[in-house]
Amino acid sequence: TSRYLKKLPDREPVKYNYAICQHCGRYRSSIAELDDDLNICSCGEKVGSNKGVFLTPEFGFIAGPPRQPGMTKPQKTYSTRKYFSHAGSVENELELELGGVKTRLLTGSDGKLAVINNAGVKGFRVCGFCGFAEIYSGAPPKTHKNIWGKECKGRFYRYSLGYEFKTDILQIWFPDYYRREEGFWESLLYGILEGVCGALDIERQDIDGTLFPYNGNRHSPALVLFDDVPGGAGHVKRIAEEGNIMAALQKTFEITRRCECGGKQRDSSCYSCLRSYSNQYCHDILNRGFVMDLVGKLLSK
Repeated sequence: TSRYLKKLPDREPVKYNYAICQHCGRYRSSIAELDDDLNICSCGEKVGSNKGVFLTPEFGFIAGPPRQPGMTKPQKTYSTRKYFSHAGSVENELELELGGVKTRLLTGSDGKLAVINNAGVKGFRVCGFCGFAEIYSGAPPKTHKNIWGKECKGRFYRYSLGYEFKTDILQIWFPDYYRREEGFWESLLYGILEGVCGALDIERQDIDGTLFPYNGNRHSPALVLFDDVPGGAGHVKRIAEEGNIMAALQKTFEITRRCECGGKQRDSSCYSCLRSYSNQYCHDILNRGFVMDLVGKLLSK
């Protein structure tokens, strides 16, 4: 079925300009009406092509008129990504020396994150009048019908879909440790998330994570873990306690060690160790061997 953004007569959906630097990976945004220049990142480099406007479908969606069932599956997009904007208020900071690697843990409230779906960089074509929405194909706009089945002559605009929210966060950073291999930091992030959930009995859908490049260096980013509910639920603050973080690392190592994907080379991943529905965007680069290497080092005396 078609999808329509639900609209209210006296309110328009909130729109934001956003940009994600192709050099360092930083996310920035501003309200679209302010027309701020986001072309140059705070790291000094040009942002590149990963930018645009997202609107927040705060009133939800309405399904279009029913169609005759067919033999093909409905079109889906798996391009939703979460980005970290800023830390908000830092409440506690802990510095540890684990296996000779300096490790910093910072917890805070009101960390700002964004969830964006750009349909694999294609974006969505949205009618500004009736709210009709479909994945942008690059072809000239076709005629379309509104929710009542009548032809609509509204103008199309190209948007991503997304929203921003604030929640509790935990930043885990190894400031003197650098790795350049593709997929290393993503593997470590999702490995630790699995270990945290197993060690502290947290439901996987209740927390999530992303990477944030300190000082614009994407080869030594912070792992940003956050409660995946607006306002926070206190899960990530528990992780930051010294006993809990060590238990989480131990569980991470156990999960990746007992898995058999990738064989002796340990150069792959599966749903028993690192993969989940939420990280489909990077399944092909996740590597449990990377996780075992660093976490094993952190756990060594």
